[in-house]
Amino acid sequence: MKVKRDFSIKNKPDMLPLIDVVFLLLVFFIYAMLSMSYHNGIRLELPESAQASHMEETAELIISVEADGRVYMGKEVVALTELQARVTRYFEGKTKKQVILSGHKDLSYQNLFKVMDTIRGAGITDIALQAEVART
Repeated sequence: MKVKRDFSIKNKPDMLPLIDVVFLLLVFFIYAMLSMSYHNGIRLELPESAQASHMEETAELIISVEADGRVYMGKEVVALTELQARVTRYFEGKTKKQVILSGHKDLSYQNLFKVMDTIRGAGITDIALQAEVART
């Protein structure tokens, strides 16, 4: 008696490589979105405020001041004596002139006002102070 055997192998796609590819694409897009978050300044420990609210960082320029008084324009260290000229040059020909000023929570009030006065001396009046929302 002859037994009929079916030796044809049906090709089915293996799901494991497909899952790996989808996972890698997911990781890539998550990383791309995180790197697209807009923050031009340096990371500081900000003072806390109960009235702080989320503000979209759409300002043209972020100026940060460390606790020891170092001033950063974006991520570049700038001397306080040069800040006014640099800010003036930065906003030359621009219509939107807004600055976010970030000061370390241990920065003295006087040093923060020196920086703010320097920015105002460059003709910028739209200055927002950055703070963290107070944790209760």
